[in-house]
Amino acid sequence: LTIPLLTTPRLLLRAYRSADFDAYAANMAEPEATKFLSGAVDRRTKGLPGAVAWVSEGASGESLKLQWSSAIEVDSLILYALPAHPPSGTDLRVRECRLDLFLNGRAVGQQIVHSELSPRGTRVSCGGVRADAVEFRPLRSTGKVLGRERVAIAEIATVARMAED
Repeated sequence: LTIPLLTTPRLLLRAYRSADFDAYAANMAEPEATKFLSGAVDRRTKGLPGAVAWVSEGASGESLKLQWSSAIEVDSLILYALPAHPPSGTDLRVRECRLDLFLNGRAVGQQIVHSELSPRGTRVSCGGVRADAVEFRPLRSTGKVLGRERVAIAEIATVARMAED
């Protein structure tokens, strides 16, 4: 895949580089810069982990929350681990995580995944629980993302249907 270079007198657009990570992370830490982003993208997107996955700021204590505008009946969630990428210093393994499901701000379900997440997807059954948000919280991991101790996930896919009122 060749990413084109776009140059104007005031702008330079180019592909991400490993050296961009610190500036990218600082920008993504600003609430104004991220208020319209969900934090996770399609796992098939190509690029550095910091640009194509949710990556935490630190090694623990952070979570990713996804919200829907209306309630859905969640049959299952499929968690896609960030694939290893040795050239970029990425060898993360999420070995345990917790999923909390919410409806109108109240917890309605919780699943703990005690096995290592796979880049090919790890399916977690939710039994059709009615929810409007899910929070992914890594509990135990090893390895690094872009050479730093962090946690990440490439994608959370939802198998659900619209909730009937």
